[in-house]
Order: sequence, then C-alpha cells, then structure tokens
Amino acid sequence: MRVELKGEVIIVGAGPSGIRAAWSALEKGFKTIVFEWDESFGGIKKLLGHSVKYPEEAKLFNKTTVVRLQYNPKGKHRLIALARGKVYEVEGERVVVATGSRDLTAAGARIAGDRPSGIFTATEALRLINGGYVIGNDVIVYGSNEMAISLSVLLASKGYAVRLVAPEGFHSTLKNVEVLSGLITTVLGKRRVRGVIVKGLNEGNEVEEPCDTLIISRGYKPLIKLIEDLKVTIDWRTGSALVNENFEALKGIYLVGGSLAPFELMENIEKSGNLEFGTSLNHGIDIVAGKGVRFVVPQMLSSPKEFTLFYSLLKQPSRLFIPEENIEIDVSRREGYVSVRPSNNNKTLTIEAYE
Repeated sequence: MRVELKGEVIIVGAGPSGIRAAWSALEKGFKTIVFEWDESFGGIKKLLGHSVKYPEEAKLFNKTTVVRLQYNPKGKHRLIALARGKVYEVEGERVVVATGSRDLTAAGARIAGDRPSGIFTATEALRLINGGYVIGNDVIVYGSNEMAISLSVLLASKGYAVRLVAPEGFHSTLKNVEVLSGLITTVLGKRRVRGVIVKGLNEGNEVEEPCDTLIISRGYKPLIKLIEDLKVTIDWRTGSALVNENFEALKGIYLVGGSLAPFELMENIEKSGNLEFGTSLNHGIDIVAGKGVRFVVPQMLSSPKEFTLFYSLLKQPSRLFIPEENIEIDVSRREGYVSVRPSNNNKTLTIEAYE
C-alpha cells in the first residue's frame, strides 16, 4: 500500500537531536513529519533512563525505515520509507538527517585478541539490560566518555561488579565503581571473555585484569547511509559531511546529532538540533581543525558573521586560539561549543587548542 505525505520539514530519526530539531521546526511554524526506525522515540537518552518530551504537533511514524533520499536542488526533496506493509512517499523542502551514530567495536577500538562471547558495545549492553537480561557478573567498561561513566554507575546500581578502564584518565570517584587509568590492548578468552590486558598510561606496564564481560564505549561513527549517494564532501575527521553554519550539507539537507559528528556529550547532541533552517550555498570561509583539535563543526561559513562552533579536542585544554583573527576563548572541556564572531575577511579560520 502506497501512502503519499507532504511536509515542510522531514526529520529522519527521533533521538535527542531529531526531537530537538522537531521542536525548532514547530517553533518556526513548519509542518513537521518525523520517521523513527525504533518502536518509540528518545534514542540513547531514553535508553539511559532520562525523560524525553516529544512535540505532539510533529507527526511521528515509528518502526519505519527510510530507505532512500532523492535530492532536488531546485525544489522539494523526496523520501521513500517502509513500514508495516506500507510504502510512504514523502515530499519536503527541508530534510533533517538525525540517524545518529554507531558505537565503535573492539576492532574499531584497536583491541587485539579473539572475539569470544561477553563483548558488547555500550548501546548493545544498555538494550539488553533494559530488556531484563543479565549480561555477566564481573564487568569492565572501557571508555572515558559520558556514556561509559553513566553505564558504569547504572551497572553498579544493579549489583554488578564494575571496573571502569579510562583511556584518557579519570580523576573523579564513582560510587561502587573501581576506576583504572589505561588502555585495553588485548581481550583474553576463547569461548567467553576471561580478562583483558591493560597498559598503564604513565609507566606503560601491562596488567591482566580478570572479567567475564567487556563493554566498549570508545567513540562513535556517524550513520550517514542516507546521504552517501548524494554529492556531499566527507570530512575524514568527523566521518560525516562538511556543513555550513546552518549545518546544511546540501541545499535543504541538514545534519544534526550523531549524524553530524561523533559527539560524546548528550548536551552537544541536543544542542546541534537547534536549527534555524537557514539556507546558503555560498562557500566563503573554511574552518579548519588545527593543533590539538580532533574536529570542528561547521567546517565552512557563507560569510563573516557570528556562529556556533562545536569542537572536540585531543587533550584537556585551557583555551582555543584562532590565529587569523587573534581570538582567544577560554574553555574547560574537551568537547563543547562556543560562539565565534569573525571580524576580518579571512578565507580560512584555523581552530587550535592550548593548555
């Protein structure tokens, strides 16, 4: 059965950034349609047990997979979605790709050894735990990001024995969680995980840490299959498309959240969904990640004007520096966002980080 739909803003993904984009669209008076592959909205935020408010005025189609995006630079874009024996053919002037990201696996985290049972990504572990399953007894969580910390605390509250191995170091204490600083280099075990090798950050000594479960939270890769066939330019730093200050990869095609960049903080995922739905195909200024910077978003500006810069840094910094503008900005986190107002007519803005 074919169903035709029309909207002014079509959002693919009802996670934190997609929902925030829906609120933004409705605030501007746009008729908004949202597609979500899962049974309910909220994405990773709901998996972590946080409350999520969905805008009822935005029509939600859950358990629906968008399989094709047809880009039209001169008019309305077209999407094909499948659900429950129905084929939705959707037209809209603005499409927001909020399909999120996937966790890096053991291979992506460069962990050697076999792949016995008992290895999970953070998202896989959360889904199993929320489904009432017991994933193990003696758990090691590998990561220093917000997800790793939240998951460790959640597991401890449910009675698991939990150790957090923090590859970037971690200087706080967590209730009922032992924290180790180091890199996991190898998984031990054939049929089931029996331990891991942890290399210390300072001395470099390798220690065997026994466990029966390893949960990996070492970063993310944007899910951008929907736009891979379009003529977008990929930024190797983010693993996603280059965007302008509107988070626009092509005219009327916007990226937010984990689809935009491998954000590790929920705050940044949601903040990126605050779209103005402006459009500009002018490419006036390049924004480049320089010394000490993992990635920046956006990567280009249409003209010199104030914009929100999202950044991720390689180490804990104290300030950002833009040499072309002689701008210094104090920062306290490795990942965040700041407001930047360029004043000169430079063709490039280089973002550097210093302690």
